[in-house]
Amino acid sequence: MIYWYEGVGIGLIALGVIAFIKFYILDGEDILLYLIKKYQGKK
Repeated sequence: MIYWYEGVGIGLIALGVIAFIKFYILDGEDILLYLIKKYQGKK
């Protein structure tokens, strides 16, 4: 038996995962370029 608050928790987790995927995968190239530039700047 699934209670309503368990459904809400699952929904929030799903939204978090979707936001994480959108930010890190769709904008992943920009983040990688930023990290590469930052890393090269230290050398």
